[in-house]
Amino acid sequence: MKCRFASWPFRLALVILFVSLLRIDVAAVRLGGAQITLQSMYYYKMWDLTWFVYRVTVPSNPSGLESAYWVLGPGGCVTEDVLHFLTSEFDWVDDPFHGMRFELTKQYEMFSIWLKGQWDVAPTPAAAHLGEAGEEPSVGTIDGPACEEAAISVDVLSESQVVFPVLSGPGVFEYNGATELRISSTSQGWSLGHSLELAIPEEASYETVERIFHVLFEPYETLAGTVQIGVTYELIVSEEDFAGLPEGTYTITVTFRATTD
Repeated sequence: MKCRFASWPFRLALVILFVSLLRIDVAAVRLGGAQITLQSMYYYKMWDLTWFVYRVTVPSNPSGLESAYWVLGPGGCVTEDVLHFLTSEFDWVDDPFHGMRFELTKQYEMFSIWLKGQWDVAPTPAAAHLGEAGEEPSVGTIDGPACEEAAISVDVLSESQVVFPVLSGPGVFEYNGATELRISSTSQGWSLGHSLELAIPEEASYETVERIFHVLFEPYETLAGTVQIGVTYELIVSEEDFAGLPEGTYTITVTFRATTD
């Protein structure tokens, strides 16, 4: 999508690209010195079982540590009823979140989770603790079993070109149009956000471009089902900003992300 706007003595060409993500996959995460990786996930149709294999690597042998463990927090759909007996030994815990706690005894270990049925992956809470008992574990997110009730997707429905008016000087420049997003979620309370990736001339200021370009969401409710949201864009330019906007081509990639709690 192209947007052209100009102000003497420079000319600026802006290309806006939109990327919709079904989910944010995190196959590996480093937490408090522990590297946790979803090594593999495979569905065995003949047995109707899905096998998740996690690899955990720590800097040194954890046998000398007072407390060493990691926790995976899949949604409420992962219960004893769907866990197969081949799953690695674990304990259910509620701290730092409800999940499966696996003790760490080696510097390099593999952990298996076998689930009945065919499963997909989704961002899942994870935590690791390497140290003294009582210390807070490090918390993050990794790919884990996706509960069907937490499925979510975001689609870009409209607008292939963004055109701003000519920049005649400092001011607010609005885009006369809107992008339509469609959020489909099986649960309420989801979150919608975006990020920018810039490709700009060498002399240009990344900070300036990021500051003057604004993505505006129309009011919406985070309901279960399908919600359509309008998105507009504007440039807010001051006299001082022109020093960071030399002539050249500026490309902005806008990535929209929808996630469930």
